[in-house]
Amino acid sequence: MLLLNPGPVTLTERVRRSLLQEDLCHRESEFFDVQEEARTRLVGVYDLDPAQWQAVLMTGSGTAAVESMISTLVPANGKLLIVENGVYGERITAIARQYGIAHKVVKHDWMQAPDLARITAALDAGETITHVAIIHHETTTGRLNDLRALGEACRARRADARGRREQLRCGSDRLRRHEHRGGGRNGEQMPARRAGRGLRGGAPRRRARTSA
Repeated sequence: MLLLNPGPVTLTERVRRSLLQEDLCHRESEFFDVQEEARTRLVGVYDLDPAQWQAVLMTGSGTAAVESMISTLVPANGKLLIVENGVYGERITAIARQYGIAHKVVKHDWMQAPDLARITAALDAGETITHVAIIHHETTTGRLNDLRALGEACRARRADARGRREQLRCGSDRLRRHEHRGGGRNGEQMPARRAGRGLRGGAPRRRARTSA
């Protein structure tokens, strides 16, 4: 069964097996190891120089993730093209408006698939569009929008197309590179912890516990 509702998302067997391991305290060194590896590998997904860039992990809802993305990716002199065909696309517009980000909206009915002809017409309208935002998995209706076709159109116009799943946020071009490297889909955003506590496995380390 494939879940296309707002949540929970469909999990792979590897993620389910990882969830059956012992609980991991966030104050233990094993947790620090997992967190540091996640941060390091996220920088690698975007082909960034770790000497100049670091990934900061934040907790929050899917909307919090969208807000952090929209509020930081579009520069002050940029302009965002937003493709709406559901609640979450509309939420991107609300976030852009709240932050004073210049934007243009290509609006569709909730039951409509994004019209690539209308989107490309908006890109070709003479305005300087620097970024494009679209919901990949629009859970208002359970629709998977065609991110690849839009990504190709944007790359042809040197626009920066950025999409997101309900949980995963990444550009369509970067998504393809990540999948080629073995990245997950359908809720599996990073390789799960294996037999050990690190993402690459290994025997779990034990620490002596003392009480205050």
